[in-house]
Amino acid sequence: MVMVELIEENYYITLHRRVRGTVNMKQKLF
Repeated sequence: MVMVELIEENYYITLHRRVRGTVNMKQKLF
C-alpha cells in the first residue's frame, strides 16, 4: 500500500511539473 501511495504522489508531482512547464512555454511564446 505504501509503495502505491508513493508512486501516485510521484505521478501527480510529475504531472504538475509538466503542466507548469507547458504554461511557462506558452508565456514565453506570447
